[in-house]
Amino acid sequence: MRTTGRLTFNKVKNAKPRPGGRAALLCDGGGLWLQVSSGRDGQINRSWFFRYAAAETKISRTGRKYRRERQMGLGPLHTVALADAREMAREARLLVRQGTDPLDARHETRAAMQIAQAKRRTFGEVAEAYLRKFEDGWKNPQHRMQWRRTLRAYILPVLGKLDIEVIDTEAVLQVLEPIWSTIPETASRVRGRIETVLDFAGRSGANPARWKGHLEHKLAKRNKARTVRHLPALPYAEMGGFRAARREQHSSPSARVDDLVRNPHQRDPGGALG
Repeated sequence: MRTTGRLTFNKVKNAKPRPGGRAALLCDGGGLWLQVSSGRDGQINRSWFFRYAAAETKISRTGRKYRRERQMGLGPLHTVALADAREMAREARLLVRQGTDPLDARHETRAAMQIAQAKRRTFGEVAEAYLRKFEDGWKNPQHRMQWRRTLRAYILPVLGKLDIEVIDTEAVLQVLEPIWSTIPETASRVRGRIETVLDFAGRSGANPARWKGHLEHKLAKRNKARTVRHLPALPYAEMGGFRAARREQHSSPSARVDDLVRNPHQRDPGGALG
């Protein structure tokens, strides 16, 4: 007789409760069981469980050693197919062989996940915590306003809801690249503020927003970031009016500009054109 794999797809699909509505138990072997029962609405419910003897040995009142029987639910048939249930049972048998209780292992895994979820912090939450701790010490109210404005305008729309631990270089570049060449001064401050928040979070690993040795190789340097935009020349027909307006200002720079307009080949040692 086969020790495992006793059930077939059709047996599982057509399994019914026992007469009188009592639950029927079908064994696939290796500790895997299918329980078939009737619900209050008359619908047939089929679900898997794994039956095993706990690793811990106990002693009865009569001195007999025994191991407590335990059952671990694996899920309903409409979610867990026969092949999946067999794989889950196989993994559970391996745990039992290693001296680990499958139910205890499941509870520990779920507890660890709950702890990790409780510790999860988003970038937005960490940024707000940073500001609560430090902004009262900033004497310049303009600095506080700029911090919050850059967070709202550029950083939080991209990073605000991300787990602080998963933010990487690609995420930081999604913030910086759209503004790096158009408003480089602001973009540089944005980068520094991202780096500050990530440092404040006490993350593991290197800071993906650091400049030296990292982003300096992925973004243009600030003095090269802004595209030079040449201003259009003044139409010749408007030159007379422009010179007259400059002469009315009665200033040395205005006079120097007028000289340069009349004599364009002169140098501008005085810097009148700024």
